[in-house]
Amino acid sequence: LALLGRLRDGRAVDDLAAWAFDESRSPQARAAAVRALAPRARSRTDVRRGLVAMLDTRWYRLRSAVIEALGALDDPAAVAALVEWYPQCVDARQRRAVEAVVRAARVRP
Repeated sequence: LALLGRLRDGRAVDDLAAWAFDESRSPQARAAAVRALAPRARSRTDVRRGLVAMLDTRWYRLRSAVIEALGALDDPAAVAALVEWYPQCVDARQRRAVEAVVRAARVRP
């Protein structure tokens, strides 16, 4: 999946999104797809919405990948979604990850 994310073919984004959002796939495979997807899907509102919906997953590593991916989208709506979700987050490491994304977004011109 990581190699698929390196392709310059736009269809790779659709394939990665299909893997990331398919709940029948393993959480590890979905997390790998999420990590590969974020840098390629910055202008895709559908991907952002799908990632935001995944914040409530019970799978820790998948949720961590989603937080990282939302930060990588460089999208104010993704940052706003993380801010809105933040009060529900109970894990200190993931809270710090959200805080880092918010800080980085404030520094960007």
